[in-house]
Amino acid sequence: MIDYNDMPPLVDAPRSDSEPGASPRPTFTGTPYTQPSVVPPMPGTPWPMPNADPPATPQWAAQQTPANMGWPPASPWGLQTTNGMLNAPWSPAAQSGGDSWPSSPDTDARQAPSYFTLGRGGNGWPSGQMTMRSVTPFSAGTFSPGSSNTAVSRSRSVRSMSGELSKRPPREWRADFSMSKSVGLGASIGSFFTKARSASIPSSILDSPRAPKLHPYLRYTASNPPITFDLRLNPSTLRFRDLDRPINPWDLTRFACEPPLPQMRLYHANYPWYIDAESSNPAGVTLNDLINAIWLSMMTPISHEDYYNNEMNQDTRDRIASAWQTRCPDKEELEKGVRRVDFLMDRVVFEGLAKGRGGMWELKTKVRKP
Repeated sequence: MIDYNDMPPLVDAPRSDSEPGASPRPTFTGTPYTQPSVVPPMPGTPWPMPNADPPATPQWAAQQTPANMGWPPASPWGLQTTNGMLNAPWSPAAQSGGDSWPSSPDTDARQAPSYFTLGRGGNGWPSGQMTMRSVTPFSAGTFSPGSSNTAVSRSRSVRSMSGELSKRPPREWRADFSMSKSVGLGASIGSFFTKARSASIPSSILDSPRAPKLHPYLRYTASNPPITFDLRLNPSTLRFRDLDRPINPWDLTRFACEPPLPQMRLYHANYPWYIDAESSNPAGVTLNDLINAIWLSMMTPISHEDYYNNEMNQDTRDRIASAWQTRCPDKEELEKGVRRVDFLMDRVVFEGLAKGRGGMWELKTKVRKP
């Protein structure tokens, strides 16, 4: 039989805080903190439970809950969507499924009103057209009269510009467009002797008794135009001849043609691009679809190739640059560069549509009075 009398006294010494079992409570030696206090045992457990919080000491103070802890304040922009875009602020009109309106008549006339749908998919601009690049009449990489480079660099710049001016216009331009015809005396009749690349309405429909007719709000007459809209400004500034009040969303729900068309292609003698208006509903293009398509096309920034090609001479560029400077009220707007509307130069007041060639529709504009 083994005798344990020779064991050290420390092992046999009784402990007042001993517990049954093989694992006594640790004493937390080697730390600057005292042993945690205990709380009364929970019902159903024979042993007291250690306090979960560390002691409040200068080295480790208990964390306090911030006063502003809790749900963040509600954002006026709503929740983020899956593509990272913020939802628009809530408004009674949006809640009821209707169109919202500018909150104040002082809204900047160059900003799109919320009741015009800014492009497909809610991205705000036509797909593949709008960019954040600022394009100015004179690119930094080309020669300009105000350049301060040396004679050698000027010579290189002139050669570079000469190459740019010999380039053909971009593919986005109309194949039948000629700047010399559009700017010269033949602007009003020259385009009728060219062949359109494509037609928006089949000839069988044009020759039928059911040929589409423009809505009276769009049907152009030189003596009494049905619409007045400065294409440089917010579409909410447009006015219809037959309405003695500002427009509202209901005015724009009417079809642009009767019978309705799923799409309409527009052109202008001074404008190198087609404007395609597509219906936002299965029935056909509405006035809203049409005005929206025109305005978004006009607000598209031009590219370098639009400004420097073999269709553009220096006089034409100067006139476009002058239109750009006239349109921009401040330096911030100037830094955004030339937009397509500047190609109309001073003929920026839209007055309606007329039946054009090949099933397309011609935009009619006039000179803006000072």
